[in-house]
Amino acid sequence: MSILNKLRELVSAMESGDTKEEEVNIEDIISQISESQVDSEEIEEEPEIPDYIECTQDETASVLDIMASVKKSRLGLSELLLQFEKRKSQLMREIAKKEDAFMQRLVELKGIHGIPEDQQYSVTIPSVDEPGVIVFEKE
Repeated sequence: MSILNKLRELVSAMESGDTKEEEVNIEDIISQISESQVDSEEIEEEPEIPDYIECTQDETASVLDIMASVKKSRLGLSELLLQFEKRKSQLMREIAKKEDAFMQRLVELKGIHGIPEDQQYSVTIPSVDEPGVIVFEKE
């Protein structure tokens, strides 16, 4: 019978006034509680961990493999970033050259059409998708 059931019986015996059975039951319950505490203390004891633990070759190899994989991935990322930055620089130089050529061509067109350099003209350029012509307009 569990301790809880015995405690319930003890309470009901106390309520009914049966003192003899009460004294015997109290002693039984106390001894059972003491035994269960001893058992639980034995169960709760944790094994002592030594100060020095050495892993096996296989355990060490698995960790080293992961570290090598991380290193390889980082190296790949570094190379990718370098390639990206190199390509980005190339494209930025190409854009700058094309923008310079664009402005140079507009200056040439102003000269071809006889627009003096000292006068202010605005330029309207059609979209690549829309038909139209470049228009210079005096401000």
